[in-house]
Amino acid sequence: MLIRILVSILSDHTIPNFLFIKETQGEYDQNIFIITDDVKKAGRDVVIKKLIYE
Repeated sequence: MLIRILVSILSDHTIPNFLFIKETQGEYDQNIFIITDDVKKAGRDVVIKKLIYE
């Protein structure tokens, strides 16, 4: 069985990332986030994960 993985590169512009992830939700089995230290320090990764998985 083929596992489909969506690789998301998160930046300061989280809205386009969020919209794409929501639009394609169900078309992939797993999601991998690539983030920078600045994005992590600002907590943007936590916000987008909450929006997607809640």
